[in-house]
Amino acid sequence: MHGGETWRQTAACYDFLLESQWAAPEKLAELQQQKLERLLACALDSVPFYRDLGLPARLSAFPVVDRQSFRPDYPRHLATPAPPGKIYNWQSAGSSGEPVSAQVDSLAQAWRRAAMLRGDAWGCSLRATDRQVVLWVSSRDAGSQQNWRARLYDYVYNRYVFNRVDMNAEQALKLNRALHRLRPRMLVGYASVVEAYARFASAAGLQPPPMEKVMLTSETCLEPAQQELRDFFGCSVMDRYGAAELGPIAHRCEQGTWHLHSENLLLEVRQADGSISPSGYGSLLATSLDNRAMPLIRYEIGDMVDLTPVPCTCGRGLPTMSLLDGRLSEQLFRPDGGWLSPWGFIMPLRRMAFSKYRVVQEDERTIEVQVQGSEPVPAEMRAEVERLFHAYLGEQMQLRIRLVEKILPLSNGKDPIVINKLHRRAAGLPVPQEP
Repeated sequence: MHGGETWRQTAACYDFLLESQWAAPEKLAELQQQKLERLLACALDSVPFYRDLGLPARLSAFPVVDRQSFRPDYPRHLATPAPPGKIYNWQSAGSSGEPVSAQVDSLAQAWRRAAMLRGDAWGCSLRATDRQVVLWVSSRDAGSQQNWRARLYDYVYNRYVFNRVDMNAEQALKLNRALHRLRPRMLVGYASVVEAYARFASAAGLQPPPMEKVMLTSETCLEPAQQELRDFFGCSVMDRYGAAELGPIAHRCEQGTWHLHSENLLLEVRQADGSISPSGYGSLLATSLDNRAMPLIRYEIGDMVDLTPVPCTCGRGLPTMSLLDGRLSEQLFRPDGGWLSPWGFIMPLRRMAFSKYRVVQEDERTIEVQVQGSEPVPAEMRAEVERLFHAYLGEQMQLRIRLVEKILPLSNGKDPIVINKLHRRAAGLPVPQEP
């Protein structure tokens, strides 16, 4: 399917979602159930993984699929034959472990884009083609800008993408100049990138151009930091929550309430006792209702949420959730006050063929790189790791490379690549304990 057809599909889905968000909750639940029944029938008919299980066509019979079990079984989750039209490939960031790829058909892609455009417009007068500046941290996404489809998408939607894996005062000044030149209506970005820019710009007495909204994504930004951003930018600061494999999951509305994109997704939680519930606190399970290319059903992405509904006065019938727990930005800090995203070292370390690693910032001047294995890290590999971190963090940063037999998940069940103890202490948050 050609790009123009996909954009027309997106426009049609967007128009639908603008209306459906005001529908009564029972109408939205009815739409969700209709989509779910079609999806389960499709999965049982065309997806080897589900077809071979011989399941009845009801969600409660389907198993939970987590990222660890999904990755090696990837080919058997693909629909055969594939649905007609273009197939999009998405990959998770991998900042909390190995990245996961997923295929998305063109209609599901249209629903994903439409949900993002709808949520991004909440609380403001933004149109889909109003100028945006996007602050990203993924070297993979930066490379994708060389793809003509990505460039065309950015042109059509009037987006300017800046990829930044580190930030200091000089880079903040350059970014500030670019913002004044482009004068976007909305700034979208990883919370850590936006926070770092605002911190350096504010310290230098710089002011951003007037804009209508700042949209934070991919990481949790705590309320004190959000208030600082509102003071600096002089506009509303809101949140978007999603996953590359699933698309947008929830946005905060103008009242500050998380609303779920229930037309596209059905959400559940797996609670501490292993039971699965449509409400309450637990590990998030998501069923993508539109993707026929690779149906993700009861897919566990590793985030802890509380799906207990909360009242909201915005008038939308979309379901709400009370808590998104996790995704705290875990960037590293330099002794000079600079900042480094995990993407500055995730890909280089992955290419070094370590079976597993973890980076821990103990204090302002100490970084420990834990490497899983039974054999000593070769001298040339140690030297390469040291060059990598000193290039970003400066020679004054003390770097330890420690061989460990096994890197285990933390006591809270998370398995992060980065733990910034300094950041957590400064934010008054508990430091996760390694078992």
